Amino acid sequence: MNIGLLGLGLIGGSLGYDLVARHHYVWGTSRRSETCRQAVAQGVACVAHADWQAIPGSDRAEVVVLCVPIDTVLPTLQAIAPHLSPATVVTDVASVKGFICEAARDWHPRFVGGHPMAGNSGHGLAAAVPNLFRDRPWVLTPLSDTDPTAVALLRELWSTLGAKVQEMPPAVHDRAVARISHGPVFVSASALVPPTPEAVSLASSGFFDTTRVGGGNPQLGRLMAQYNREAVLATLQENAARLQWATAAIEQERWDDLEAWLQEATHRRQTYFST
Repeated sequence: MNIGLLGLGLIGGSLGYDLVARHHYVWGTSRRSETCRQAVAQGVACVAHADWQAIPGSDRAEVVVLCVPIDTVLPTLQAIAPHLSPATVVTDVASVKGFICEAARDWHPRFVGGHPMAGNSGHGLAAAVPNLFRDRPWVLTPLSDTDPTAVALLRELWSTLGAKVQEMPPAVHDRAVARISHGPVFVSASALVPPTPEAVSLASSGFFDTTRVGGGNPQLGRLMAQYNREAVLATLQENAARLQWATAAIEQERWDDLEAWLQEATHRRQTYFST
């Protein structure tokens, strides 16, 4: 299959590793020529160039994946759409879907919103790794009038990477990720208060796990809040209310209530994760 990756960062690069390994013709783009060179050298892409139209076969792409920041998905689609075949399936990997999917339907007939729920604490091509998507959810967010054959093609393609593909409406997706991804970024970041030297010397795996997402890519965190504002606000307000309850329980020395609250949290986590 002829597959284009517009953007060769963490997600685009990891996609490239997996797709090339499965013998697809994968071409990629990056604004930096050095990133393009590295992508080809590392086996992330068969060919890469800053100008996608200069790449042999790009005009015959069967799938184009927009692996660009949230705020540039629509401008990128608008720029490339006039040069794409109507048969090309276009998708993205942005973690906010509502505003993208509604606008994209007017610019390309076979656009399908997408979001792989996978990543790590790094960013850029250097953070890309093979098998990043194996056993991870990959959400497709078609609208009521989205071409079902385009959805089916992406479902099959991402399933070959080991991803657990599911579908849901864009608004449902945005509310869900605010709870389990976007909101926790800010809760985690709030734990990174300026610590004392003694606290730093004691920090270990628990602190690392708690603060990993809060200490990630600042630009991505800002875009999550900016483009999923209402859902993120609702999540943070709920978290603030829970912390206020815990604060009051500690102030009032209601230790049994506090333990029961923590027991509920333990039970919930065990239902989310089998290990």
